[in-house]
Amino acid sequence: MPYLPANSPDAQDLRSDFVCAKEFDKRLDDMSIFCDLHGLEISTELKQKEAVAMEKVHVQERKSSAENTPKAVKPKYRILPHSNRLELNIDNEERQRIVQKQRRENKWHHFVEGNIILKMGLTDKRKGLFARRRQLLLTEGPHLYYVDPVNMVLKGEIPWSPELRPEAKNFKTYFVHTPNRTYYLEDPDGYALQWCKKIDEVRRAAYPEINRDEEKR
Repeated sequence: MPYLPANSPDAQDLRSDFVCAKEFDKRLDDMSIFCDLHGLEISTELKQKEAVAMEKVHVQERKSSAENTPKAVKPKYRILPHSNRLELNIDNEERQRIVQKQRRENKWHHFVEGNIILKMGLTDKRKGLFARRRQLLLTEGPHLYYVDPVNMVLKGEIPWSPELRPEAKNFKTYFVHTPNRTYYLEDPDGYALQWCKKIDEVRRAAYPEINRDEEKR
């Protein structure tokens, strides 16, 4: 029986009460062998006690197994079957609550066509020698909108496809590669890695075949 080393006069207080079913079965087998060798019989009362104790052991092990079994995790996103649109995996009531709150409190809401904003922040979008400050908005869909924060004008959108790929160069600088163009971006607060992680999360959810292709390699 597993136990802790005794540092008190009553060593029994430090013993574990846990007995695994395999160990219990061994004890019963040893007792049966002993009785057979000495021509003894196990009394009915003792057998009943053994059966009760064995059931307690099985209950204990089933409870432990249930506690250690990982629960199914609800997917964070879902893809609508007819439109291939990526959405948060929430019910309509929760969606309406989030959208209404976003409409009331988020000044960027009217740029995102009713989509829930997943991540946003100021980003310097570099083109040639010049960089322009933009508000980057990652939303369901998925979409990557960028807005002129001074004039509050939507300037464009980074196009999505399975080939889109984010790449962090350091804490501030990151790229978003698309088939026809690479977008050079700089996060003034140093969250480039977080941007790349979130964009990649959404990319993998929107295009599950990416994960299957990588598993085959």
